[in-house]
Amino acid sequence: MNETTFRAEQLKALQGAETGEPDPDAIITGMRLDNGSYHVLSRYGDLFWTLPDALFASGTKDNAKKLNFDRVPPAFRDLMRACMARYMLSGIEGRVRPRGGTIVKLMTAAASYLTWLDDRGIERLGDATPLVAQQYVDYCLWYLETHIPSYITPADNIAAIIVEPGLAEGGNWIPSPDFIQGIRRICDK
Repeated sequence: MNETTFRAEQLKALQGAETGEPDPDAIITGMRLDNGSYHVLSRYGDLFWTLPDALFASGTKDNAKKLNFDRVPPAFRDLMRACMARYMLSGIEGRVRPRGGTIVKLMTAAASYLTWLDDRGIERLGDATPLVAQQYVDYCLWYLETHIPSYITPADNIAAIIVEPGLAEGGNWIPSPDFIQGIRRICDK
């Protein structure tokens, strides 16, 4: 497939995501071959989207270049596909287009939050009130304080917690003061 056709297909995927009427066969990702043509890696309706090698540092394993929509609860899957398509194909206005690692981290973090919502019977983001957001902060702090030392590594093996206070490349996401203070409290123990 030539570049013009490839880009037109990606635009179709983006427009479908933005209008809420996506074409499952629209192309999301592909890779440019040596002869200048494009090979399709993923289509909008695929359960897994493979990101092109060009978005990653050399040596990144193939399994770290995939977005797995099976990890997103069904109630949020269409929304997550639309968000990821827009983020990957348009980026954030005024910023550089996201690299592969940032895209994968966003998907992983969002899937975790959406799964937590789904486990509580919340199936629409509009139902995630400020109280629900605070409960998620409390859950994350519990996870740091209890789950990691109990199931991943003993607390004595943890030397530090490094937190990026604002995720600039992935948007301007600032953790709540309660979360940062909670981490401080855990570290002081």
